[in-house]
Amino acid sequence: MHGAQADVIDRAGHFETLVSLVTGAQAINLGAEGSEYAINPWDVEDLSRVSREKVAFLISLHAAMMGDEGLTNLESAKLGEAIRQVYIRASMGATREDSDEPIVPRERELLAELEIMATLEQHNGAVETAAALRTLRARLGEFANDGSYAYLLDRETTVPKDSPLCVFDTRSVPSEVIAPVMFSITEFVKQRIVTRRDAQADLAAEADAPMFAGKSLLFIDEAWHLMDSDMTGGYLNDLARRSRHLGLFLMVSSQQLSDFNSPHGLALLQNSTLQFLLRQMPNEIPFIQSALQLTDQEAELLKQLRTKKGEYSEMFWVNGVRGRGRLSVAVGPREYWAFTSEPTRDVPRRNKAIAEAGGDTWKAIHNLAQFEAI
Repeated sequence: MHGAQADVIDRAGHFETLVSLVTGAQAINLGAEGSEYAINPWDVEDLSRVSREKVAFLISLHAAMMGDEGLTNLESAKLGEAIRQVYIRASMGATREDSDEPIVPRERELLAELEIMATLEQHNGAVETAAALRTLRARLGEFANDGSYAYLLDRETTVPKDSPLCVFDTRSVPSEVIAPVMFSITEFVKQRIVTRRDAQADLAAEADAPMFAGKSLLFIDEAWHLMDSDMTGGYLNDLARRSRHLGLFLMVSSQQLSDFNSPHGLALLQNSTLQFLLRQMPNEIPFIQSALQLTDQEAELLKQLRTKKGEYSEMFWVNGVRGRGRLSVAVGPREYWAFTSEPTRDVPRRNKAIAEAGGDTWKAIHNLAQFEAI
């Protein structure tokens, strides 16, 4: 990988073979019953030095957790206060009321803090504020302790941080909470990218350094899940604008471009450096033409793109100010068998070949490329 580190947020399960081809790569199955992996969105390097950016992220995350209802101004303010107080208690070595275990900042501690704050407000005669705090606590209840979604956001982090390729498989995450889970993953990856950039700054400057030393890649499949909310959509656009300074190649994809037909989605499209379009449905063309400012001739070309299984796919490439046009992407047998996801013929044949090769995916793909027709 020439020194790069890559992360993928995958909603379709198309990266399993790639993980087996890259030494040290990890497939992180989030959301599956019994999965060993979890990300605690509260993680910080130093409990006594929590940045305003981290607190703002957690407020935004909780707004995403609340779905279309979001948070009121009072709830946002009190939530920020509670978040800071959780970190203060943890930094002072406080222990949980029901055990001698030290407090680890996470959702369950937030609920406990909201109850403490509500009790204090009630004692001071601020009955309405106390009621608002308890309502907020109740709304967040499903994400902590024994709540339905606690397994997604109320566990300590178990994801390895030093993998050259980390694929976060979110197929098992319920659709109603996929946005906050993807948001949490993206923040986790961003923090890892920042740490790695700072740690490898000197290495990247060396003359014999690998081509992509200190660089990172983040690919987000079905990124439209983050576009529907001001909180998450604004966050992703900010990450895109900062990507150059982070040494990050940010890539997003979706089945249809109209998924980005929102203020934040359009901003992401219009500020992107490159766009790659496969053949589009006719009803998609007007939006694409408007969003990407295509000519009538270019828009018509989108309807004519072709794919011939096993040989090539055509796409329309918008290469920033450098030009645009149709091109054909051809794959050889090894690339085909490494990346095909055709479920009825190809995937079973590849799985069989891997089993026959004793689990050696490279060997299996080599054999398929030599002896199997595409």
